[in-house]
Amino acid sequence: MAFKGSFLIRSLEEYEGLIIDADMLFRAAVEKIGESIHNILSDLGYSSSYPHPIKDINSFNLQEIEDSDIYIEIRYLSKNVFIASENDIKNRYSESSLERILGLEMIKEGVPFLIQEEIYERDGSLVAKPDFLILSEKPIAVYCDSKKYHLRKRRQYIKDRRIDRKLQLMGFTVLRFYEDEIINNPRECVEEIKQHVFGRKYALTKEEIYLEIINAIQNERLSSWETQYLRKVKEKIISGKPISLEDEKILRDIVKKIVGD
Repeated sequence: MAFKGSFLIRSLEEYEGLIIDADMLFRAAVEKIGESIHNILSDLGYSSSYPHPIKDINSFNLQEIEDSDIYIEIRYLSKNVFIASENDIKNRYSESSLERILGLEMIKEGVPFLIQEEIYERDGSLVAKPDFLILSEKPIAVYCDSKKYHLRKRRQYIKDRRIDRKLQLMGFTVLRFYEDEIINNPRECVEEIKQHVFGRKYALTKEEIYLEIINAIQNERLSSWETQYLRKVKEKIISGKPISLEDEKILRDIVKKIVGD
């Protein structure tokens, strides 16, 4: 897909989100096309779903599509950006490095990121160079900080807060993790990052999702066997054990039965 320079400039000027690279500029241009099509259809007396993107056709109200005169979906998928491989991170950082620990955990959990990407203001002045930059809908600047240097030294602490405020004004989410968090529980740090990147539901593990489903089921609508079975599965999840494919099948059957009732 190609755009005229004048169209890109107009998209850049009118886009309400933050644009810090060509990938995000492309997203702004695609959204501008969607808006233009919507306006044309509206002027002709037709209806469209813009500006509500349809991400999953199976979860969308099909009746709304049938009631519309024209249905158009513009799909834009942002690619995952890994600037470094697992070996690159291992070669770049020492084994005890906080950046190495968190970076490897993010790769394992499928979180896309850039390493030490410089962020500039419009006038060209450097604002920050976070340890990891994640290009989600709202960009995320991630820092791996040692308490000894970043919390106990007053000058550095004030500098960090000033950087955080600047980035937040520019539309960034700023996440700072300290060594005790990263060393003792890197997965929990990445889970927090995933909630910002993918949203809470996408950040949950399979077991956590099923635990929420079990908690939401009303026991009075179950047989005594189903109630006992769900209790055992819940205990298994809470104890940290993975659920089997057979467990998943039975859980789905129970949910289908309740929905059908």
